[in-house]
Amino acid sequence: MTLALWKITESEEALRSYVLESDMRSVEGFTSETRRKERLAWRALLRRFIPEGEVLYDEHGAPRVKGSDLYIGVSHTPGMAALVFSSRPCAVDIERESRDPEKLVTRYLAEEELRLPESGTPLFRIAAWCAKETLYKISGRKALDLREKIRITAYRWTSMSPENQIGVVAGCVDGEAQREMRMLLQEGCVIVHTL
Repeated sequence: MTLALWKITESEEALRSYVLESDMRSVEGFTSETRRKERLAWRALLRRFIPEGEVLYDEHGAPRVKGSDLYIGVSHTPGMAALVFSSRPCAVDIERESRDPEKLVTRYLAEEELRLPESGTPLFRIAAWCAKETLYKISGRKALDLREKIRITAYRWTSMSPENQIGVVAGCVDGEAQREMRMLLQEGCVIVHTL
């Protein structure tokens, strides 16, 4: 499993210089410059590892690279893009640490999750959102209710030094086996990805 991050500081024109023509065509319908730059950034990351290969999407909307046996997972938030790739299915989610999830809490966190010992910590709600999104993506299913079908079962930071903020979050989808994921806090973003 490889995780790569791209801090988006370039202009859209500069990002276009790092990608293939097919990558540029993929943003033609986007009216938001921010969204175009986010997609171009994760594709620029991909091009560092897989210089050629058309990006396709499966029936669940997950990206794949045509002709490659690698699985990829992508996510982006304003100013940052994330890419994971592996020889087995993988997923990632990234959100700004400053995002306010309070208005969504009742839609994605169950009462039992709000009773976890760590649930009162400042980063729990953002990390839980990222973990649920990551589990949703890796499940390959559509229309899963984040509150009812995906559960966070464990959450802990193992290192919170300024240069090394890493943790583990675990959860399960619809009662299946628990899956551990890695959490990182970098550049003001919480990143959760499969192991």
